[in-house]
Amino acid sequence: MIEAKEKELFAVSDYIQFNFDRLDDLKENVGNKIDLEQHKIFKRLSVVSVCISLPTFIAGLFGMNFQHMQDFLIYISKRKNSCK
Repeated sequence: MIEAKEKELFAVSDYIQFNFDRLDDLKENVGNKIDLEQHKIFKRLSVVSVCISLPTFIAGLFGMNFQHMQDFLIYISKRKNSCK
């Protein structure tokens, strides 16, 4: 009688441990999915920040002083002449 109950308790204990292991796996899978989504978001944000940084750098370097941008003015004048 006691041996049968002991076997039942071991079976229930194993079943409970199996379910805890499944829950741990599920938690790990959900964490990995969240990490993957965050990676995608940060990749997009990185692309946007790179696209914004170049014009910001040029504006910070020259400001609104277009008369000091000799290389830019020469490039624009060559483009105007080539279009004629």
